[in-house]
Amino acid sequence: MCIRDRWYQRRVHGDINIEDHRDFQNCFILLMSFAKVKDAILKPVVSCIRINGMINQNRTALLVKSLEKVNTLQSKALAVIIDSEGGRPGQGQIMAEKLKYFAEAHHLKLYTFAQSMAASAAYVILCVGDHVVADRTSLVPSIGALSVHFSVKNQLNKLGIEPRLIPSNDKTWEHVGSALKHLSPEEREKILEMTKKTHEIFIDHVKKYREGKLKATPKELEESIFQGDVVQGNEALRLGIVDEVGTHYEILKRDFPNAQIVEVSPYTAFEQKIQDMRQMRSSLHTLLFPSNSGSPLKTVSTYLKDMYKPVSYTHLTLPTIYSV
Repeated sequence: MCIRDRWYQRRVHGDINIEDHRDFQNCFILLMSFAKVKDAILKPVVSCIRINGMINQNRTALLVKSLEKVNTLQSKALAVIIDSEGGRPGQGQIMAEKLKYFAEAHHLKLYTFAQSMAASAAYVILCVGDHVVADRTSLVPSIGALSVHFSVKNQLNKLGIEPRLIPSNDKTWEHVGSALKHLSPEEREKILEMTKKTHEIFIDHVKKYREGKLKATPKELEESIFQGDVVQGNEALRLGIVDEVGTHYEILKRDFPNAQIVEVSPYTAFEQKIQDMRQMRSSLHTLLFPSNSGSPLKTVSTYLKDMYKPVSYTHLTLPTIYSV
């Protein structure tokens, strides 16, 4: 009797004999053999994605490109290496959700690593990992919020320029946060209220993903951790802010000794060459003009340029809430 007939007999009459058990055994051996052949042909890898710099729309777009290039067939885990001082909390939330959804959809364990810093919105991303790791000198978590508003009214007055704002009503957001005028006490109170709500959302996010892992006392949480304070790796481990202290290479090699660690870049080979050339130009400029590159004015202008790079001119006049 062939295998198909025996399966039919078992299904219709409920008869099971010794040959059925042999069929199960043969199928199991076949599947195990296929798994070994697959591992031999497709060497297992751990895909690593880097998130560096300010958390903003550009970083989110780069993350999406990187995730599209992850080889889910060979990957045993997804590692996210973060080196960021923070940025926009909304973008941090989006990036965290994309990583969590991607890892769950492809049944990958999500590792998140903090390098020199993973603070503020960067910690929003860091804390969603299944295993959160920081280096001994890493600065985390800076759970807070900050609203940034610039006013250029005094400078315009010195130039003899008088801005005229004609909103449909005084509650229009473009009018409330315009850099062409000073904030009124009511407007300042409104922005402060929004900033506090953002801070509360940040705290709820951390409590959700670190539930049962936070070891800090309620007093330490309320007076330090949830007030924007930062700590280094070993102290973060004691407080339960991270799960382990170490580097991404040693942790991944320990957990996946037979897997190859592969860096996933959001750029194509040509785009990567362009990025390398830009980096080389920047390094060369620093070597040739060390005095200018280290001036306070250039440092501030570079920070502001990076902060507002992805923001249109219209939105440049609005107060922006950042995690801090």
